[in-house]
Amino acid sequence: MIIASYLHEGKTADALKTIEQLRALAEKENLIPSIIGSYMTAGYILMESGNLAEAVKQFEKASKLREESNLPLSVKESGRLQSMMAQCRVLTTVHEYQAAKAHAEKCREMVQARKNLFEERDLNGVLGMMELEQGNYDKALERFSNADPQDPYIWHYMGVAYEQKGDRESASKLYANVVNWNQNNVGYAIIRPRAMAKMSK
Repeated sequence: MIIASYLHEGKTADALKTIEQLRALAEKENLIPSIIGSYMTAGYILMESGNLAEAVKQFEKASKLREESNLPLSVKESGRLQSMMAQCRVLTTVHEYQAAKAHAEKCREMVQARKNLFEERDLNGVLGMMELEQGNYDKALERFSNADPQDPYIWHYMGVAYEQKGDRESASKLYANVVNWNQNNVGYAIIRPRAMAKMSK
């Protein structure tokens, strides 16, 4: 995956340029899900790199295209949930915790209604990030423990929570697990260099 390769190398601009190129190809074929996915992926990369204003623009483009599309209602609802979770992350990052909490409550209601295990895990990951950002490390770890148990992205932030608690041993084990993981995706490509940097300290 070219995008992930660039992210592993810390070349965020090249990763975003590649997404734009892939989006252009998808637009020629009118592949709406792929176009929406490209905006969401770009948004997450920008959010993780600290460019929140541009991240929000990407998320908004994804939402607008999704709502204007003829995609099945179930697909739209799933996308709406992902967009709301992304909004939670952005609001948390800028410390607008009350607004983030309100969005998270709406997400919780949707997840409970849909009864989808993967969405429940995703939501717990988001809630864990909210607790972590507020310095509630034990609560963050509790939420992360109910997120995807095979997601190195979650492991990394669990490591951060342990490190902030002063438990360097537990943190180091999680960072090592991240570094030695044998699968690849955009989320992993974002956090692996960070875990490697933690291990080198």
